[in-house]
Amino acid sequence: MASDPKNPKAGELSIDASAVAPFAVEIDDAIGLRTAHPGTDEALTEISVNQADWGVKAGVAQADVDELAASTQRIATCDLFLLAVLRLAKILRNTRAMEVHNREVRIGVIADTVEGRGKLPGNEEVAAKYSKTRSYRSTVGAKSAKTRKRNQKAEQAEAEQHASEAEAAKTAGSTAGSPAATATTAANGATTH
Repeated sequence: MASDPKNPKAGELSIDASAVAPFAVEIDDAIGLRTAHPGTDEALTEISVNQADWGVKAGVAQADVDELAASTQRIATCDLFLLAVLRLAKILRNTRAMEVHNREVRIGVIADTVEGRGKLPGNEEVAAKYSKTRSYRSTVGAKSAKTRKRNQKAEQAEAEQHASEAEAAKTAGSTAGSPAATATTAANGATTH
């Protein structure tokens, strides 16, 4: 993906955003800043088109129109780099995630190898020399087991709750068919006519 780092495309790994340096700002958050909304392009076009004939009469200073044009150009420059930088950030996150995965798998393989070699005659000390590695590898399994146990308890509690509700509904249903319930229903039906 070789191109001009000062005019990067999405996914490029070489980006030179020095063109933004003269107007770059860093703020903690953008709360309170206005954002563009539908109609921006139309408003910009109208201001630009009307400036020569109507600007003075409307009280619109040429300096404001010039600054508006400069701001619009700076926004376009930021957008050019932003697209490339966001894509690069995604590539870096994905690459990092894959490298962490590869490293974790390799630690597990080494721990398994050490554990196996430690069982060979004369290698009893090997396992002790790699105890932190073996413990680290087992941490994931222990955490998974704990999560499975917690999920099983939650599922069991939910199943018991459903069983209790079903039993309560069954009991309520059998009460509805009782002679007292039938008499009450009949009496209610007679009073509604």
